[in-house]
Amino acid sequence: MDRKTMKEANRIHMVLLLLLFGSSFSRADENVEILIPSKASSPENVAAAELAGYLKKLYPDTEFTVAGKTAAKAGMAIRLGTPDSTPDLLKYIGERKLQGPESYVVTKATIDGRETGIILGADPAGVMYGVYGLLERLGCGFFLSFDTVPKPLNEAFGFDKWDMANHPLTPIRMVFNWHNFLTGCTTWDLDHWKEWIAQSQKSGFNTVMVHAYGNNPMFSFAFNGKTKDVGYVASTRHGRDWGINHINDIRRGHGGFLFNDAVFGSEAAKVPYDQRVQAKQAMMRKAFEYAEERGVKINFALDVDTEGANPQNVIKTLAEEDRFKISEMWVARPDTPSGYQYYKAQAKALFDAYPQITTLTLWRRKGPGLGSVWPLIKVSEMPESWQAEYNAHLAANPKAAKVDLSVFNFAIAKVFKAWRTALNELGLEGISIATGSWRFEWLGAVVVP
Repeated sequence: MDRKTMKEANRIHMVLLLLLFGSSFSRADENVEILIPSKASSPENVAAAELAGYLKKLYPDTEFTVAGKTAAKAGMAIRLGTPDSTPDLLKYIGERKLQGPESYVVTKATIDGRETGIILGADPAGVMYGVYGLLERLGCGFFLSFDTVPKPLNEAFGFDKWDMANHPLTPIRMVFNWHNFLTGCTTWDLDHWKEWIAQSQKSGFNTVMVHAYGNNPMFSFAFNGKTKDVGYVASTRHGRDWGINHINDIRRGHGGFLFNDAVFGSEAAKVPYDQRVQAKQAMMRKAFEYAEERGVKINFALDVDTEGANPQNVIKTLAEEDRFKISEMWVARPDTPSGYQYYKAQAKALFDAYPQITTLTLWRRKGPGLGSVWPLIKVSEMPESWQAEYNAHLAANPKAAKVDLSVFNFAIAKVFKAWRTALNELGLEGISIATGSWRFEWLGAVVVP
């Protein structure tokens, strides 16, 4: 082969190499912008970051950049938002419609000459669920304890599967963990709370519920110069409750070699005694802030019927006309001015500590046991005005007399009313109040007229 022929052959070879690998080179340099609106809410910002992270795992040869403005170098774009934050996106979703709170539409369009993917949520939570719904369509799986992500897709990034819409079938989708057990959230640190909140949302829940038993340091309050006492955050060292067994050094027990510390429990449980309230509340406040950033609602269940929830040292500061006894336990009257202030002080302390709460569930028991005293109330123990009101109600509604725990439900309803009034006076009219208990037998007593 002469020199001229070799030169021509090398040139052809280089051209073939460029044709063969050129697409891979350009694909590696491809950049897709995820554009967030200038007035994006915290959940919208979180959704954009989550989307970028997961798409990078699926399409490792493509760069996904979260930006607030368009950059000329990006060949494709993704826009997400709500009708409030990005009203112009409504005209691109075609016949698909947003169907109520938390609904979303995922589609594609050409905007300003660029191929653009669109995730439009009815509200910030809808944007979050739109992101996770799309990622599930692309092969990801979201579970309470872990995620699953498929192997990187052997294809260039595109919007072929970006054509879907969804809406929740029920407005409240709640997940509830359980304090006071070493196998549950009692031993969680902040990172565990965050993981649980995030994974719950990815799995489709929009509300997390937390229950503060009467002895839980998560909640305390002061009134008339006295402070409600609380117990420990349970660990293997202290806070014995609900069958929790202690050991002087967890490393001495079976399987103890797994532990590096003598105490098994959360960091909030290992602080000195006088710091237990501050440590627990600081952790829970950060956990609730994290939920708020993601658009997850907080349902806070608070005991109202147990001895631990009715601190005797505080209630005894009230005048006798502002309290009465159930068995041997004093309870505050919610229908006198001073008695009402006792309940209002609790409401203020709770929402000062945790302003992220969206629903307050006043927790009660079906009947005696588990430290509950209010269910033991007799007609003769109620204030005289209550007795007259109760008897008048029975006269007008004879069926109510036959309902299990009718006296208890009549009386505890006055406590619920005081909490509702207190929240309204504190400017918290938007906070919902609910009631809850174990099992279902108690439900009949709250609906019979």
